[in-house]
Amino acid sequence: MKKGFTLIELLVVVLIIGILSSIALPQYQKAVARTKVVKGFAVLDAITKAQEVYYLANGEYTTDMEELDIVVPYTSKEGTEYNMKYKGTPIGLFRLHKDGWIFWSTGLNMTVNWSKNSKTCYADKNDTFAQKLCASFGPDTGRKDDANGTSLYEIKF
Repeated sequence: MKKGFTLIELLVVVLIIGILSSIALPQYQKAVARTKVVKGFAVLDAITKAQEVYYLANGEYTTDMEELDIVVPYTSKEGTEYNMKYKGTPIGLFRLHKDGWIFWSTGLNMTVNWSKNSKTCYADKNDTFAQKLCASFGPDTGRKDDANGTSLYEIKF
């Protein structure tokens, strides 16, 4: 007598693997996205410190990332959001403001506004995952983003 698996048994195993994959893959993608954002917070913190050093040396904040004493790997990609140019990096698009703010478009339909005194996050109103991701970093500030109309969440890091 030959031993082996029947076609039905193999199909059942493939079906079970398919079901498990369909459940695990979205959770994995969410974990990867959250990790990307948390890594971005470290870059934002380094840029903030470099901005403060620049301010101490020059009496004003810069709007040019290349003037900061920090190495951020750039890509050739530049982006525009709300008619403002952003500098491309592997973790998203950055823009410096003359008042010391750093704006970071993560590529996940969410934007982080970061300064030494205030850190907020808002997401595209059509992207529930990005909204939940912003909400996971801290409480709703009770304010709305001017351009998007979605809630601003305070980042507690």
